[in-house]
Amino acid sequence: MTEDNDNVFIHIRAANSLAEMQEDIAMTSSSSLSDDQQKVLGLWMIVAGCLSVIGSFFTMYRVFKSSSKTNSYDRIIFGLSGFNMLSAITYIMTPFLLPSDGPSSRIWSNGNQVSCSFLGWLTQLSFASVSYTFALSFYFVAMIKFRIHMDEFAIRFEAYIHGLTIFFFLFTATAGVPLQMYDQSEIGMSCWIRDDFPNKCIVGEDCIGNQIGWFFGGWIVCATLLLLVVNHVLVWWQIRRKLAGVRKGVETPTWAIRIRRSRNQALLYVLAFYLTNSTPIVLRILEQSYGYTASREHELYQFLVIHSFLVPLQGFLNTFIHARPNYLKLRANDYPISMCFWLAAWYNRIDEYVEGPAGESNLASSGDGSRSKEDQMLSRLENSIRMMSEVITEELSNEESTEWSLQALRKLSMTLPNSHNTTGKQQQQRQQHHQLT
Repeated sequence: MTEDNDNVFIHIRAANSLAEMQEDIAMTSSSSLSDDQQKVLGLWMIVAGCLSVIGSFFTMYRVFKSSSKTNSYDRIIFGLSGFNMLSAITYIMTPFLLPSDGPSSRIWSNGNQVSCSFLGWLTQLSFASVSYTFALSFYFVAMIKFRIHMDEFAIRFEAYIHGLTIFFFLFTATAGVPLQMYDQSEIGMSCWIRDDFPNKCIVGEDCIGNQIGWFFGGWIVCATLLLLVVNHVLVWWQIRRKLAGVRKGVETPTWAIRIRRSRNQALLYVLAFYLTNSTPIVLRILEQSYGYTASREHELYQFLVIHSFLVPLQGFLNTFIHARPNYLKLRANDYPISMCFWLAAWYNRIDEYVEGPAGESNLASSGDGSRSKEDQMLSRLENSIRMMSEVITEELSNEESTEWSLQALRKLSMTLPNSHNTTGKQQQQRQQHHQLT
């Protein structure tokens, strides 16, 4: 009888211990944020995601509308905007597709492990936008620092940029699904590489989830954050050297203004990337290195609000940066602000409607061909002469150039692709005029 009572007490104590352990696990895994705080995080993420989808759509539409005249810059922007849109759509769906029984349950979560794996696949594929951001920075360095023509850039680098980027992130994203790598993150609203991978591993001992996370995307983000600064310093130093040859008191050459604008454009893309991609790294470091879990999310609430709004926003910021040169050109031609905004947002090649910084608008005459062929020919010749003087001035200001005349002629030949046709037309007109007289 005594032995039976002892066995009963042992079973009761074991059951109580198991219940306490389950309660501790539940307390550890449940979020410490209130329902209202979780709603705020979800709403900010959805609003920012919708803005980014709209902005990315406008950018892609501008490039697609002028697809017959695109260059490497346009195609890199198109790829960047496409993956920004994919990332924004992922963030819009995230509050609803998180597992309802995940490690940190959310108020709107109605998903399961399958939906979380789908979100993880989209998140990993969206990391391609980081690679395209670096490619854009590399493009500006190639144009300004190394003076590589855009046609040469397209031949030498562009195929590798698109091919390697899409292959790597599509392969890694797809590989994570059958290997069951994706799970809900402890803090924040996301599904990505799980810490306890492979299954039944002990976190901190034989798990490799953190290492896979850094290989799949962490090192790319950190390297891009560093190389963007290096590339911009190279661009800034090259512009400073070029402008050192311009005398004080002399009007700044047009080529100098042009490369300054390119530098400013590159800097804006860098700032947009830093603004939207810094918080995920901080969040991941807090989770992995400082032991933050869902039970301590209330300590990071203000930071999580900023994170939820900024992370999906890159596509929205990039569309303003991409439209900025068109907006400035329209404002220089005294267009109304509202008209400048819509034209810059809708058209990729605003030069089709505005000629130069102080030219006349072709919006009223673009469809009726009111400009004569003679006026068009004279305008083309004036632009060619202006381009030739700018090229020669630019080469003379570069002390390292020993064959500046040959380089100037090469650049001039590229600016006059139809010069021989123009000469032939002039000869025909002269012959017809001679026959009539």
